[in-house]
Amino acid sequence: MDKVSQRITSDDSRTPYFNHYVTNFYKLSCFKSVTNRFFVLTTRVDNLNYSELLRRLYDTVFVEFVCKNVLQDPEAPITLPIFRQRTRDFLASSLKGDFLKPLA
Repeated sequence: MDKVSQRITSDDSRTPYFNHYVTNFYKLSCFKSVTNRFFVLTTRVDNLNYSELLRRLYDTVFVEFVCKNVLQDPEAPITLPIFRQRTRDFLASSLKGDFLKPLA
């Protein structure tokens, strides 16, 4: 992901990694945290850039349920059921359920 993000940058990018990438079929929005975790969301092409939404997901869900969890190894994959549920809840309330629709 780092190699791809170094080659692709958006016009409004204020960071060395890309915020969004658009193809004819989908849009990829990305947020890279200071801990080098990538938060990626794939949506329809006509959707907005969700990089800010992913940053808020990091601030409100990831930090709260992963970073503050002393049992979570920072280098290990995140397998916490509460993280998955809170991520779904956050996206559902932020996107009003749009993320659940297929990308047809």
